[in-house]
Amino acid sequence: MEHVLAAIDITKRYPGGVVANDQVSFDLLPGEVHAVVGENGAGKTTLMKILAGLLAPDSGSILVRGQEVSMRGPVDAYRLGIGMVHQHLMLIPRFTVAENIALGAEPRRGLNIDRAAIRAWVKDLSHQYGLAVDPDAIVKNLSIGEKQRVEIIKVMYRKADVIILDEPTAVLSPGEVDNLFSVIRLLCRAGKSVVFVSHKLPEVIEIADRITVLAKGRVVGTVSRGQVDVQALGEMITGSGSPDFGTARSGAARSVTAGPAVGGSGAIGSAAAAGSSERGSVAPGSAAAGGEASSARLSRHDRQAGDVILRITGLRARAASSEAEVLKGATLELRSGEILGIAGVEGNGQAELVDVILGLLRPNAGEVSILGRDVTRMSPRSIRDLGVALIPDDRHEKGLLLGFPAWENMMLGYETSDTRIQRGGVLNISAALSRAKELARTFNLTPANVYAPASSFSGGNQQKMILARELSSTLRLVVAAQPTRGLDVGSTAFVHSKIVEKRDAGAGVLLISFDLDEILSLSDRIAVMYDGRVVATMCNDGKVTKERLGLLMTGLGDREGVA
Repeated sequence: MEHVLAAIDITKRYPGGVVANDQVSFDLLPGEVHAVVGENGAGKTTLMKILAGLLAPDSGSILVRGQEVSMRGPVDAYRLGIGMVHQHLMLIPRFTVAENIALGAEPRRGLNIDRAAIRAWVKDLSHQYGLAVDPDAIVKNLSIGEKQRVEIIKVMYRKADVIILDEPTAVLSPGEVDNLFSVIRLLCRAGKSVVFVSHKLPEVIEIADRITVLAKGRVVGTVSRGQVDVQALGEMITGSGSPDFGTARSGAARSVTAGPAVGGSGAIGSAAAAGSSERGSVAPGSAAAGGEASSARLSRHDRQAGDVILRITGLRARAASSEAEVLKGATLELRSGEILGIAGVEGNGQAELVDVILGLLRPNAGEVSILGRDVTRMSPRSIRDLGVALIPDDRHEKGLLLGFPAWENMMLGYETSDTRIQRGGVLNISAALSRAKELARTFNLTPANVYAPASSFSGGNQQKMILARELSSTLRLVVAAQPTRGLDVGSTAFVHSKIVEKRDAGAGVLLISFDLDEILSLSDRIAVMYDGRVVATMCNDGKVTKERLGLLMTGLGDREGVA
């Protein structure tokens, strides 16, 4: 069968000598889901950008339906039938669904844009592929799952036969993941081909026909579904256990011809042993689930929570972008020495809750107190000075200045308050550089070049910059919003370990995550948010199930057992 897309011996180097792709080969068949996995910095994003026309390779060839092609940008890629849905969705919030989908490719009736034709096409595509969206809805009012559907329709509107999905389930609820997988299967039955990039190995095992593993810019191997389980796939990614995979050239990529070794050592091998290839069946807290190591999970039961650190009472607030009320009387308490996990479908007030706590959004009613002080009307600076840290939900938009060097990003917010790096309110650059280098070593920043811009680091190392900045002082309250979004197993475990360290040091940790495995792995108590309210709070005693949380997250299920 002819490949619909193939990359042969792709090499890409970045300034500074970093080799992102080193003779990488990859192919895609019609109607196939081909997953690409690997640790942060393995070269996945670079390869996808090359396939989507966003980057040019230094050497190697791209073939579309057997013909070698050259792409000078994403417009060329679309003309060849290749479209990409990025992890950070690229939509204009104030535009309608239809306007976003047709942007740059609007049909005309004379000199005017034919809006009726756009709406008709959107409705037709929505119906054809099960992508329910309202073409006249304003994008800023959509949930993350709905926005993702808009991105997929945008690709289909441009007649793409190859759809690249970069971390498509990173912030989706379990129900939204099920819906996405149904859409992917429907697309493949219609003859489309999907490249699925993810760190969530159980999901990869469930949806992919073939899986290519990248490590340090090179292809480790390509396996077919049924040849590996989560454990063996994790061993391929990390190299732990070194399973004996026989490999041979097949088409443009390397394919595994021998079955995977069973068992194995290393974090993933041991943690995933109890798991299976079904999504959701991996034990919470296992490395394969993107969770924390077992030692961190066990330690949470050894500590008694202390005094109330954060108290929120009757909080009501409107979204910053609209007049709609999104917090509708939210109430909760967080104590020192505990992790309180907030579970909920995206768009139920979690983002606004974080903004109100940090002083970034003024509530219409209710009160927020930290350490017994009413901070409802305090400035963000004053709140942070109480010993409050934030790991934001979007490291690009809210956590980093991507064009600035790593050392400046690690000092942000402390340049006038940390006596180690300033005197009299004046930054001591030499001291700041020394401090940044010390943090880079402590947090294992790779590469350890604090002069490089933040944009040049992988997602995992960008997150380490934020952790280094936020968690390296004495803290009373840590607000961690989606702290492992888009991170690989190793980076996820590192982030979790730092969060648990702060909890064990006596800080209260408010963990907001759409990943129920993460919630169940780390939390001492779990609160569920639905429609702007905390509808249930429970002790994480090992009896809480994802099924119960899922019902509560959608407004169903009992709301008893509040603790």
